[in-house]
Amino acid sequence: MISGLFIGLLFGALLQSGQFCFVSGFRNIVYQKNTRFLTALLIAISIQAIGFFALQSMGLITIPEGTLPVTATIIGGFLFGVGMVLAGCCGSGAWFRSGEG
Repeated sequence: MISGLFIGLLFGALLQSGQFCFVSGFRNIVYQKNTRFLTALLIAISIQAIGFFALQSMGLITIPEGTLPVTATIIGGFLFGVGMVLAGCCGSGAWFRSGEG
């Protein structure tokens, strides 16, 4: 439980200091032709994938096997994206902005 608190505080501090928000990041790619967010996103996905499969290879987690409901995934992703646009920020952006006050 203490490790989760420590990781959460560290993650929150990194989000706040880096202003890491998916909506503004993709907006910068499209309108300002700034690919800095895309680079950060690819690094984050790479680190997550390495950690995820390392935990699986150590036997600490199991990856469930099954078919992916493609239609539900596409519709859910679209609705989530519409919600982010309407809100003006994503989940991480809302959390670090609310933490700033």
